[in-house]
Amino acid sequence: MSAPWNQPDVSTIYLADGRVVQAEVNGKSIDGTSGSVLVEGREIQVAPEPDQADAWREITDDQSIGLEELAEWHALTRFDAERDTH
Repeated sequence: MSAPWNQPDVSTIYLADGRVVQAEVNGKSIDGTSGSVLVEGREIQVAPEPDQADAWREITDDQSIGLEELAEWHALTRFDAERDTH
């Protein structure tokens, strides 16, 4: 259940500089693999922590994937989805 409008749902965010903050994750991707948070007025891209519910980690430039990898991933997941429906 969502929190009331004046009490946003917050998650634990692990920042690249080692700090841990609480923030509301916005702009979540449809597949839930990324989102963004505002920390001290700065937008930060985050990805969910695989082993912790409701925890996210900052995505740094060296962790991001290129367009070719993204296109390949989408092609593979689309193929899997089509195969599963037949």
